[in-house]
Amino acid sequence: MQESDCCFHNLEWPAAPARIAGPIVWLRGWIVGKPGHDFIDVRVRHAGRTCLGVLGLPRTDLAAHFQPDRPWLPAEFILGVPVNDGEHGLTLEAMDADGAWHRLREIPLIVAPDGEPPPRVEGRLEEQPGLVCTVRDAHHPFHGHLDQPAVETALIHGRAPVFGWLLDETGPLDRVVATTDGLVFNHLAHSLDDPALAARVTHPGAGRARLRGAVDFPADLTTPACLRVYAVRPDHSVHLCFARRISPLPAAANSTRPGVTVPDIPKCELSVYPSGRPHRLLMVLRSLQPDDSALRALDLTRSLQADHSWAVRIVSTEDGPLRQDFAQAEAESLIVSPDRLLAATDASGAEQALAQLRRQIWWRHLDAVAVFSPVCGWAVTLARAEGIPVLFDCLEDEPVRPDPTASPAVQALLRAGWRAADGVCYGSHAASAAQRESMNGLPGMIIPLWHSPNLPEFAGPVTPRRAMAPLRTADWLRRNAPATFTRWEFVQGPAPVDFDERLHALDDGSNPGLVQHRQDWTTDDIGLVLGPLCGRGPLRPLLDAAAMGIPFAAPATPTTREIFSACHLPWLDNANPMAAAFILSAIDRNPALFERETAYAREQVRTHHSPADLMSRWRSLLSTVAAHRG
Repeated sequence: MQESDCCFHNLEWPAAPARIAGPIVWLRGWIVGKPGHDFIDVRVRHAGRTCLGVLGLPRTDLAAHFQPDRPWLPAEFILGVPVNDGEHGLTLEAMDADGAWHRLREIPLIVAPDGEPPPRVEGRLEEQPGLVCTVRDAHHPFHGHLDQPAVETALIHGRAPVFGWLLDETGPLDRVVATTDGLVFNHLAHSLDDPALAARVTHPGAGRARLRGAVDFPADLTTPACLRVYAVRPDHSVHLCFARRISPLPAAANSTRPGVTVPDIPKCELSVYPSGRPHRLLMVLRSLQPDDSALRALDLTRSLQADHSWAVRIVSTEDGPLRQDFAQAEAESLIVSPDRLLAATDASGAEQALAQLRRQIWWRHLDAVAVFSPVCGWAVTLARAEGIPVLFDCLEDEPVRPDPTASPAVQALLRAGWRAADGVCYGSHAASAAQRESMNGLPGMIIPLWHSPNLPEFAGPVTPRRAMAPLRTADWLRRNAPATFTRWEFVQGPAPVDFDERLHALDDGSNPGLVQHRQDWTTDDIGLVLGPLCGRGPLRPLLDAAAMGIPFAAPATPTTREIFSACHLPWLDNANPMAAAFILSAIDRNPALFERETAYAREQVRTHHSPADLMSRWRSLLSTVAAHRG
C-alpha cells in the first residue's frame, strides 16, 4: 500500500517492475481517499494516448480496514492498456470529485511473448474519440444487457435513462443500484415482468429480468463519465455487473416557441337541473401522488364540492397518498390500469383494451370529464364516444408525445384523444407554445398554476434550520462543508408517479442522515426551498414558498421562467445540485441575503397566482365546456 497527501492506493497486478504478456496490460488495484477527498475515476497516460479504467469494483476487505459508513467500498479498479512488445512506462492517475487528476505512480513494464499473463480479465476495451475505455459486461453467474443509455444519451431532468435486463442464475436479486460518480447511488427497478423479453432471450429467467430506471448525471461530471450498475444479492453481497462510458447529448437551445392559437370557447350558460342536483364531473388523473396536476385537481375538487355545484369522482391510473385527501373532500377514487391498452401491439388489441377500460367506468350519468394528463388521452376518446364534453388540463411545457415504444396503433389513439377534447386549459404560455404540434387550434384558455389555498404567513427562520433540497445537495455539503451541513436538516417529498417514488424512497433511505423522506411537499416548517431538481417533484412548493415569503431557488424550466422571471432570484440547472449547495451556503452565512427579492416574489405570486381567482376562472371554463354537450 502506498500513501499520498490525499489517498491510499495500491497496484495489485502487475507487480512493478514486471515482465508481462501483451497485447493488453490489464492493471488491477485500488484507491481510497483520505477524509475530505473522494476519487471517482482512474486513467493511464501512455505513448500519447489516454486509457480510462473502471473504478468502483466493490471491496469488503478495504471497508473493514478503512471503516466507511457502508459495508463495502467502490474502490477497486481495472484498466486495460494496449501495448506493443518492449519496455514501457505507464503513468497511473486518479480523478477526485472536483475533476482534478492526481498522479499516483509510474509503472515500469517489459512486454514480451513469454511474459506473465494477467490472472484474470474482467473487462474489454472500446475506443471513443481520443480515448481507450475499459468497459465491463455482465459476467457469470450474471446475465444481461444494457440497451440504454447509449454512448451519447439525452438527459431527462439531469438524469440518464437506464433500460435493459439483468438476472442472476443462482437466485433472485435484492437490489440493483447505479452511479456515475461512485458517491450517490440510484436504485433501479429490477426483475420486472416482460413477456417480450422472454420471447427474445433464451434464458429461463428472462421473463422476469427487465431492468429500468434512471441515474443522476451531475453537470460537473467530466465526460465521458463511467456508468456503473451493481447487483445486490439477498446476502448483501455487491457485484459490479455493467460499466460503460457515457456522455450527455448537448441540451437543446432554449428558443422561444410560437404559441398555439387558443380560440375562445363561445360563452354558453350551463343550465341548472330542475331537481337542484349538482352536475357530475369525472376527473381523470395519471396518479394520486402529489404532482402539480393532482394537487390542482384536489384544490378544484374541494372548491366544486364545497358549494355543491358539482359532484366529483376521480379515476386514476395508479394509487397514492392523495386518495385520502380526495375522500375527505367526498370524492371517491377509482383505480384503473391502462397497461393492457398501452402495451397493445395492433389496432385490434388496442380496441379490445379500450373497450375493457370503458366497462370499468360509469359514463352515462356524467355531465363533463376533465383529463389531467396526456397519458390519459384514452379517457378523452371514451368520453367523446359517449357524447360527454371533455376539458383537457395540460401543464406540460415540453411537447406531449406518446411513448415511442408503444405500437403505432396506440400512439395514434392517444394523439386522436388529445385532439378530441372540447377545450384545453393550459397551465402556462409555455405549455400552450409547447403543444403547437398536437393541439393547435383547439379552443381553450391559459390558467396559470396557483399556490396552495389558505397558506399561513412565513413566521421567519425555522428552528432547526430546514431546507427542501435534493439528496445530492445534502451529500455535497456533508462531504465539502460539514459545518454548514450540521446546521441544517434536509427534506424531500415524493416523486410524481409511484414507479419513480419507490426508487427515490430507496435512494433516500440508503443514505441515512442526509434527507428526510416525506409524503408531501408542504412548506409550513421549511426555511429554504431549493428545487425540486431532477424531475423529483412538483412546482407547487416553489409557489407556496414564494407566497409565504420563504427564500427559494427554482429550476430553470420554461414554466418557472414564466412565473418567476421578474423576481431576480437565483436559477438552478436541473443537473446541478452543487449550485443549490452554494446557494444554501450563502444563505447560511447571511440569512437576509435574498430578503428584498423574496418579498417581491411574494407580492408577485400572491397577485398573479392566487388560487381564488384562478380556480374561479377554471370553474367558468369547465361550465362553458360542459354547456356545449353533444
